[in-house]
Amino acid sequence: MTRSPLDRVRREIDAVDAALASLLARRHRLVTRAARLKASSNLAIVDAERQEAVLSNARRSAELHGLPIELVNRIWPAMIDFWVSYQNSLSQPTGTLPSASGAGFNRRAPSPEPLR
Repeated sequence: MTRSPLDRVRREIDAVDAALASLLARRHRLVTRAARLKASSNLAIVDAERQEAVLSNARRSAELHGLPIELVNRIWPAMIDFWVSYQNSLSQPTGTLPSASGAGFNRRAPSPEPLR
């Protein structure tokens, strides 16, 4: 059976979505490590200068790759908000984490890994 050009493009989109999920999972692990380092150094979770640097870096990368800046302006603040909430949740006594959808808190926090 011959697949249409649209089917092929959709398969490629699915592959890109899988790669994005993998990269977001990697970022999530790094944010978790950063949260633990902040906690062990008594640093604030929110760092406005760092947040602005993250947004600036994303905008530069978007320009480099021909991605609309508006996409960065919508997605990155949402990611930052999610991970700030996540980091805050790690320091809560209940140990709950925001769900993957960002709606509410529904999972137990993982046991902290020892810092090395």
